[in-house]
Amino acid sequence: MNIQSNSTLILSGKYFTDLMCTVLDRSADFRFQAQGYSMSPFIKNYDIITISPVFQNKVATGDIVVVLFRDKRSVLVHRIIDRNNGQFIIKGDNNKSDDGFFKTDQIIGVVTKVERNGRKIWYGRNKTGKLIAFLSKTGLLNSFILPVLRFFNAPF
Repeated sequence: MNIQSNSTLILSGKYFTDLMCTVLDRSADFRFQAQGYSMSPFIKNYDIITISPVFQNKVATGDIVVVLFRDKRSVLVHRIIDRNNGQFIIKGDNNKSDDGFFKTDQIIGVVTKVERNGRKIWYGRNKTGKLIAFLSKTGLLNSFILPVLRFFNAPF
């Protein structure tokens, strides 16, 4: 754990996961700075994302969720691309393969807001999220759509 002079709290691993779970368990939203590129272009490195507790939202295909790994030491923020036998398959929008199956009780939160440079960002929710999930599941998002968007420098 590290506290910088501007009152920013930097946590990683189990400390971060424990804090997130505690906040969400108390029915409060949890905000943090995204790290990584697996959800690009919809969520980029350093975007601020807001997570709401999962019991306040019904999760569905297309939602970006937070899943708790079985070791309860780490979380993953990726999109639900399918549901099979009561379990969810999740995948990063910028990843080529999915993360596998996750049970409902492993989903601890849903992304409800994304901010970049102080402005609210569109990240594909509801019907659009379902379309993004379909394109991701079929491989079209990563192999065709995202490269075209990058070529035309789409404003994501």
